[in-house]
Amino acid sequence: MVILAFVFSTIYNVPFADFGIYIFSGLLPWQLMSNSIIGGTMSIIYAEGYLKKVYTPKILFPLVTVSTEAVNFSLSLFSLFILAFLLGAKIGVSLLFLPFAIIITFLFVLGIVLVVSVATIYFRDLYNIVQVVFTALFYLVPVVYKISIIPENYQVFYKLNPFFYFIDLFHKIIYESIIPSAAHWGVCLGLSLVALLLGLFILNLKEQDLIFRL
Repeated sequence: MVILAFVFSTIYNVPFADFGIYIFSGLLPWQLMSNSIIGGTMSIIYAEGYLKKVYTPKILFPLVTVSTEAVNFSLSLFSLFILAFLLGAKIGVSLLFLPFAIIITFLFVLGIVLVVSVATIYFRDLYNIVQVVFTALFYLVPVVYKISIIPENYQVFYKLNPFFYFIDLFHKIIYESIIPSAAHWGVCLGLSLVALLLGLFILNLKEQDLIFRL
């Protein structure tokens, strides 16, 4: 990530100390979301042998996948804070809201993972499709660039991407050291609830049928 930050700070001709924190504060939540969703697509399928022997709630396996990535994210955050301190970044009260951002993001990702983990059982090629989609999405979310470089009349298209709001949430809290607006929190919370409820609904709808599809 240091190399990535150095390369893009050089391309944009901005100080590494400033742009490095920007990239890290966006890249870490992006990795949390993308790694969880990509890995989560196969979470139930990989548990096939276990599920056929012992009854286990199917939600456990997507939950473990997302929880593992959340732990990795938390450890990486610790490294980010050390780097931020060494680079003289602003440390503000906005960090008190970081746990809430993590929880909301966790719920959003869990909901999506529940959907794709069930869908992959019926459509095995979905795993490869999800990988390709997230490779493309990486460049459509302002992680290695700021949305301010995008012409204003095109920014609306970026904001149609739900992942944008979660990345921006962490940018504001960590990089900009400001508390996101109530509207921003509302959008993220709304997206999380919709994703989670949809995921739980689909899992509950197909749970009894899954074992026969594995």
